[in-house]
Amino acid sequence: MDSTEPPYSQKRYEEIIKEVRTYIKKIGYNPNTVAFVPISRWNGDNMMEPSANMPWFKGWKITRKDGNASGTTLREALDCILPPTHPTGKPLRLPLQNVYKIGVIGTVPVGQVETGVLKPDVHRGNVAGDSKNDPPMEAPGFTAQVIILNHPGQISAGCAPVLDRHTAHIACKFAELKEKIDCCSGKKLEDSPKFLKSGDAAIVNMVPGKPMCVESFSDYPPLGRFAVRDMRQTVAVGVIQAVDKKAAGAGKVTKSAQKAQKAK
Repeated sequence: MDSTEPPYSQKRYEEIIKEVRTYIKKIGYNPNTVAFVPISRWNGDNMMEPSANMPWFKGWKITRKDGNASGTTLREALDCILPPTHPTGKPLRLPLQNVYKIGVIGTVPVGQVETGVLKPDVHRGNVAGDSKNDPPMEAPGFTAQVIILNHPGQISAGCAPVLDRHTAHIACKFAELKEKIDCCSGKKLEDSPKFLKSGDAAIVNMVPGKPMCVESFSDYPPLGRFAVRDMRQTVAVGVIQAVDKKAAGAGKVTKSAQKAQKAK
């Protein structure tokens, strides 16, 4: 805040808050859960103790399900951060990283439980889930918001680079470029652009080249993000907004699940 013009400007502080709150809301988070603290690291303003240089700042306040909090300094804001909790109450989602076949042991799948709880014929890239509780399904397509990072050429409809989503690596076609948007505000700039180049952001429809389980970012954040690779480099990143599940195919039920059902 000491570098604003004039120093410790309340107007500039409010401008920054407005911009950041808009961006936070756009990417799916609640701005009311974020503490905005005007500080000067160089002079120590509002770092450990309240600053006398900003009498207009009456403190920060956040509202959240796990309890509200308020304070004045950055230290207080950091102290009130709650550690992330594992979403064990949600249906199971387990991206497989690898499958090892070890001598007398047999097949050993390796993965990470993103949501739900895992209890005791899988392959890398598969997603495991509960067949009776919102089971993961193969989707024929999905809508995503993408940002082109560094592409030497351009991306147009029909282009099919490799999409990296958790542990799966599958060619995925840009079936339709719906609209080009401002990457900061999300405002629509152009309908049906002919191509996308480095720095562009857009809403697109994508179709995987073979069966693929995807989830929307709002429902399953760990499975709703992806990267796009082309020519051995990451050329774009994106988040999945909606999944076409109308014609989605259900995954196969494992042998152990079949045995459990027969036992009942």
